[in-house]
Amino acid sequence: MEKANKNIMTELDLSNKDINDEKLMEILKEHETLKILKLDDNKIGDKGAEYLAKNVTITELSLKRNKIGNKGAEVLAKNTTIRNLNLGCNDIDNKGAEALAKNTTIRNLNLGGNDIDEKGAEYLAKNDTITNLKLSCNNIGDKGAEFLAKNTTITNLILYYSKISDKGVGYLAKNATILDLDSSENEIGDKGAEYLAKNATILNLKLRYNNIGNKGAEAIAKNATLINLNLHGNKIGDKGAEAMIKNDILRKIDLRNNNITEWTLDKIDIKIGKNCEEYTKKIEERNKYLENNRNLIKDLWKIIIEYDKDYVRDENKWI
Repeated sequence: MEKANKNIMTELDLSNKDINDEKLMEILKEHETLKILKLDDNKIGDKGAEYLAKNVTITELSLKRNKIGNKGAEVLAKNTTIRNLNLGCNDIDNKGAEALAKNTTIRNLNLGGNDIDEKGAEYLAKNDTITNLKLSCNNIGDKGAEFLAKNTTITNLILYYSKISDKGVGYLAKNATILDLDSSENEIGDKGAEYLAKNATILNLKLRYNNIGNKGAEAIAKNATLINLNLHGNKIGDKGAEAMIKNDILRKIDLRNNNITEWTLDKIDIKIGKNCEEYTKKIEERNKYLENNRNLIKDLWKIIIEYDKDYVRDENKWI
């Protein structure tokens, strides 16, 4: 009975279990139906990555904080079943990024905390199947941001602590497919905020711990598409914060650790609450409209069906 249970297991979390390459090989032989496998914080290297690359059932694989280098990345890149791959905090540089960029089945890729720079970003930017990409804590820089901005499939891009300045987010602001952007802990000031304010597709924007002041906050407040904004830990005062009160779209905002008084923060909370209420009201009205239309369509179909029946009966008279 125990063996049967092992054979049908589809999800397994073996994080922080002191697993090395040899032990991993035994685990894979024992569990042949796995679809989701988490192996974070172990001692898996390139040989273990080779074992995993040969697997044909796993679709979600997490290997954060292991010992995988370029060779391991290269063999994993040849796998054709993994869709979600987390290789954060390993020993991968541009060569490994180049190999992974050629994969056509991965949709969600985490390469944060490795040794990738603008060249690796250039390789990854050419991939046309990845939709969620995390490159935080790498040396991406403004040039790397320019390459990534040219990609047309990535919708979720995470670039915190990646040495990006106003110039870099200026490139990203011109992208028309990114919906979620995290450029926290970089070197972005008011100019970068002004660039991003002109973007018309980003819905969720995180700019924590940058150098944005009142001018940048005032610019972002005029954006008409953002619904979730995080400006935690910048240099915004009451003047910049009050501009947010005029925004009717935002439904969530984080302005903690700025230079804003409690009085102003309270006013913003009230405004955000009203925005949420208005959004809920619009959704309810839309749903009611759709339900009324569905009922109308049902009635029309009944009429059509009855008409068809009468038409057939009339036609039969002449047969």
